[in-house]
Amino acid sequence: MANKKPKRGGLNEKQRRFVAEYLIDLNATQAAIRAGYSRHTAKSQGQRLLTNVAIAAAVGTKTQKQIEKLDISADYVLRGLKEVGERCMTRVPVMVRDGRHLVQKTDENGEGVWEFDSAGANRALELLGKHLALFTDKLALTAKVSLSELIEQSEQLDQPKSMPAQTVAPVTGEEISGEPVQDGGSSEIVDPESTLEAVATADVALPTAVPVVVARPPIIRRAAKEPTE
Repeated sequence: MANKKPKRGGLNEKQRRFVAEYLIDLNATQAAIRAGYSRHTAKSQGQRLLTNVAIAAAVGTKTQKQIEKLDISADYVLRGLKEVGERCMTRVPVMVRDGRHLVQKTDENGEGVWEFDSAGANRALELLGKHLALFTDKLALTAKVSLSELIEQSEQLDQPKSMPAQTVAPVTGEEISGEPVQDGGSSEIVDPESTLEAVATADVALPTAVPVVVARPPIIRRAAKEPTE
């Protein structure tokens, strides 16, 4: 019960232990286990403890004290990376055993074989490059189009497009009905099928919707009878 009572800095004994353990390897799960929390819930407990304001403040304070005590700075880290990279790129002879002696391995041309730590060198150079922002993705766009051409294309896009003129063949009620017309003119019976076929094969543009015309009945005029005497 005594461990659950808040003490110095608003942290109980188990929480202070978690802070000390977390500063060792910065692993919240393992720090929670070493501090005495349940192994089954250590992952969630570790994340929850790091969100505690008092614990986060304690971690920050102790980290800053460690940095000041060890005299760690950005220059120190960069100098260390530079030295590591140079050491890893230093080549060393590849030695092989020849009886009781070690001799340098040779290639097919009889020349000595050398090696160096390429993985360590690449890692050190990568960290240094990130610090200098050398690996930021840059996209270079080039276009072989003059300014006048761009302005002309823009003006063409802004102009409204005119619709082509459409010629519609007149369709009358008499033509659709196919009935004779007796209206003082010439009487002609028009076949509806032949009319539609002619319109379909004609080189004209038809509108999307053709108006429907209701056929009116034929007009039949009869001559008046002469009066009989």
